[in-house]
Amino acid sequence: MNTIRAFIAIEIPETIQARLDQVISDLKKQDREHVLHWSQAKNIHITLKFLGETPLSKLESLSQILAEQAARQAPFDINLGGLGAFPAPARPRVFWMGMEAPPRLAILQKEIEQAVIPLGFPAEERAFTPHLTLARVAQNATRDQIAQTGILMTTWIKSAPKTLGLIHVHQVAIFRSDLRPGGAVYTRMGSASLAAASADRPLSP
Repeated sequence: MNTIRAFIAIEIPETIQARLDQVISDLKKQDREHVLHWSQAKNIHITLKFLGETPLSKLESLSQILAEQAARQAPFDINLGGLGAFPAPARPRVFWMGMEAPPRLAILQKEIEQAVIPLGFPAEERAFTPHLTLARVAQNATRDQIAQTGILMTTWIKSAPKTLGLIHVHQVAIFRSDLRPGGAVYTRMGSASLAAASADRPLSP
């Protein structure tokens, strides 16, 4: 195999994953018609750049780019909280948790995205909207099911806690994604420390 499915993201600490798992578990019980496909808390992350099919030969260059861009930013905190839906609660497709982050998160994402363009990874047409995907509406959901799920989501959004906790961001990582019958399996290939290029770990296939 000469390629892997890959993406660049910020990991979620285990303590926050445990809280997300509880949130998902509580809300999942209310999804009685199973219209939503729920994420596993252990797989939730903040995606900075989805790379897609990535040649193994480009991992070394990606590692260097990640190290250079991460070293330009100091560590920062992200406050998780609030719920929402794309494109809108009334006609949901994706159910998510929001976050409050300093401008450097958007700067970091943009610089990484621009830096990998020469390697053949085009920039996204959509604006960067940082969030944690909690669930997706089933593709075969009926119009009535989507409408009812929208009503349910609106209730969840109104009663959502303003904060779930803080994430201290001190590194970014590149992940391999393997699609399996039981769902995607993510494997960290390497990471780069913010404002500490010397602590970078090289990526390997």
